Parts: sequence; C-alpha cells; structure tokens
Amino acid sequence: HGLISHNLMNNKLADDGVEMRGQELQSNKTLTKLYLDNNHIGNAGVNHIGNGLKLNNGLKILSLCKNTILDAGVEAISQALTLNKSIKQLLLSHNQIKSEGAMYLGNAISVNLSLVILDLNDNKIGDEGISSFMSCFKKNRTLEQLFVERNGITQKSATPIAAELKSRAKNLELFLKGNDIDETGLLIFEEIRKSNTKIAISTSAKVIQ
Repeated sequence: HGLISHNLMNNKLADDGVEMRGQELQSNKTLTKLYLDNNHIGNAGVNHIGNGLKLNNGLKILSLCKNTILDAGVEAISQALTLNKSIKQLLLSHNQIKSEGAMYLGNAISVNLSLVILDLNDNKIGDEGISSFMSCFKKNRTLEQLFVERNGITQKSATPIAAELKSRAKNLELFLKGNDIDETGLLIFEEIRKSNTKIAISTSAKVIQ
C-alpha cells in the first residue's frame, strides 16, 4: 500500500525541494492528502505542483498555506483545477494572492466539478478580486465553503457578492471576518439570507444563517 497522507509542513523545501513532490503526484495513485504549509514555496514550486495535479486524480486535500505564492503561481494551480477531478479542499491562506489570482481561481471553479472548500484567508484579493471571483460563481455547483477573511474587502463589495449569491441553488458558507464591511453590508447580507436559505455568511460582527 502506498502513502495516503504526506505531511511536509515546516520543512524549508522551497521551490527546488517541492519539484519531486510534483513529479510524485503525476504517478501516485494512493496519496489523498498533501500538506506543504510554511515551506518557502513560490511560483516555481507551485508550477511543479500544478503540473503534477494535471495528471493526478487521487489527491483530495492540498494545503499550501503560509508560503510566498503570487498570482502567477495561482494561475498554475488554477489551470490544473480545470483538469483535475479529485481535489476537494484547496488551502491557500497566508500567501500573497491578489485580485488577478482570485480571477484565475474563479475561472477554474466555473468548470471544476470537485472542489468543496477553498481557503483564501489572509491574502490580498480586495474588492476587485472578490468581484471577479464571484462573477464566475454562477456556473459552480460544488463549492460549499469559501474563506476570504482578512483580504481587504470593503463595503462596496457587499452588493455584488449578494447579487451573485441570491439565486445560488447549492449550500454555501461564506467567511468574511476581518474585512471592512459595516452594518449596511450586514443588512444586505441578511436580506440575501432571508431570500435564500442555502446561504450562510460569517462576518466580524455575526453569523448570518
């Protein structure tokens, strides 16, 4: 029996060290969980992982939190998500992902049929990023939890977020704590919650569910 879960957190792998992990993903049929948090992984390293994911259909959880991944690295992962049919949890918190990265991920989830949890906490996607992500959301039917806490999202995103969630037929929890959304935004989200019972939104002030 092959390895099912591989925890390589805090190993200072960097981009060169993760190249072998990417190669392993291409042929490994048993690995379901890969944790690469806090490994100084940048865009080059994520390219290796992305190439591996394109040919892998067994991995369920990929965690790349607390690395130095930029938008170009997210593009590599996003391209892989358009082909990969097994990933259920993609964890990318505490990186340097901005609006362009959010757009790449949005495009990916519009065609991906497996992703259930996407964690983008503690990045910098901002209003532009959440807007472009949500605009791709209509076609997605699998995502159940979206974490975008502490991402520089402001009040002006409340209305477009609400508009995209209004008609969503699939259950979704949206985590927005630590963003700059005031009482007016909360009222907008509460209205959405009344009209669509499948949506739950967690902000700094309260959970609307």
